[in-house]
Amino acid sequence: MFKAAWVVFVVVLGLAIWFYKRRTSRSDFISRHVVDKKVWYDAFPQASKERIDTFIASLQEGMALPSSIATRVLPSDKVVDVYKAVYGGKEPLVDAPEIETFLELLATRFDVPVEILDAHFHNDTTFEELFENVMKAG
Repeated sequence: MFKAAWVVFVVVLGLAIWFYKRRTSRSDFISRHVVDKKVWYDAFPQASKERIDTFIASLQEGMALPSSIATRVLPSDKVVDVYKAVYGGKEPLVDAPEIETFLELLATRFDVPVEILDAHFHNDTTFEELFENVMKAG
C-alpha cells in the first residue's frame, strides 16, 4: 500500500514539474512585447526591407506561427527555441515538419539550394545566422 502511494506521488510530482517547465519556457517568449520590424532592419542594414519582410513572412508561414507570435521573434532568437515555445517545449526532431517547411520556403523564395540551408542548420542556429546564410547563398 505504501509503495503504491509513493509511486503515485512520484508520478504526480514528475508531471507537475514537466507542466511547470513547459509553461514557463513558453511564457517567456510569448509574453515578450511585439518587436518592431526596425529591429530586423537595423540588424541587417545591407539587406532590403523587401528581403527581410519575405524572410519574416516565410518564418510565419513555414512554421505555422500566428502573427501574434511571429511579431515577437528577434533576429537573435534561436529557431529551435521558437519552435519549442510554440509547440509546447517538445524537442524538435531532425525533420520537424515546421522547420523543414520554413527552410524549404526560404530556399524557394530566395532561390537558394535547401541543402545549403540544411548544412548550416543546428540546434543553436539563430534567425540572424539563417538570414545571413540565405543572403550569402542567394
